[in-house]
Amino acid sequence: MVLCFSPFVFLSVAQKILRVKTAYQKMVLCFCGRIAIVRTSWTSTNPGRRFHSCPQTYSRCDFIGWVDPLMCVRSTAIIPGLLRKMNKQDEVNHDLKVEVEKLLVEVRKLKMYLICSCVLIVAIAIGYV
Repeated sequence: MVLCFSPFVFLSVAQKILRVKTAYQKMVLCFCGRIAIVRTSWTSTNPGRRFHSCPQTYSRCDFIGWVDPLMCVRSTAIIPGLLRKMNKQDEVNHDLKVEVEKLLVEVRKLKMYLICSCVLIVAIAIGYV
């Protein structure tokens, strides 16, 4: 009995092994021995640039290294302005959500007043008929 395997099966397995091997090679250790995590810088000099960092909160480990290459000057100039606009828009959205909640509370109150006044009107009408 002869088994016939497609070359695509072997290629798929090889690709998976290569991906695991590549992921293992990219693993960076922190100075304290833990596996470093990737964070994103939002400073004006490196906006959106990812870097390796210690996973422990408030760690004394120094900066480990950059994941991304340097950004072009134009990107470095544009991104902080976009972030400021986005943060301002987030504040406006938050303020609008608060205002909507206040208006919903007011609508509920007015509905209750309407229901109570309708009940009162019906009770008066029945009482006088």
